[in-house]
Amino acid sequence: MNPKVVMLLLGGNDFLKRVPKHEMLSNLEQIITAIQNKGAIVILLGVRGGLITDSYESDLRSLAEKTGSAYVPNVLKGLIGNPKYMDDSIHPNNAGYAIIADHIYPVLLKVLN
Repeated sequence: MNPKVVMLLLGGNDFLKRVPKHEMLSNLEQIITAIQNKGAIVILLGVRGGLITDSYESDLRSLAEKTGSAYVPNVLKGLIGNPKYMDDSIHPNNAGYAIIADHIYPVLLKVLN
């Protein structure tokens, strides 16, 4: 399989395992580089890293700039805590995924043109 575009999202399991932030970012950079070395464009999807403040947004944005990846900030904006868009406290339902697609679509159009 040779995808043209790969969307990459920091997984919640790293939070649950308490992987240090610098290690998560290093892992993401290695993944991005491996994908780009295969010829695909990476769209890095941002997620809020905290309940009150987003301690990852600037790091993810910097990582996207450093690697030449496209970036979608806070792809889950408007979903978390809204039962209309969530199957449970952390997983979106179909309506939630439609909103995620709306967040990604403008960035996807830019990388495809």
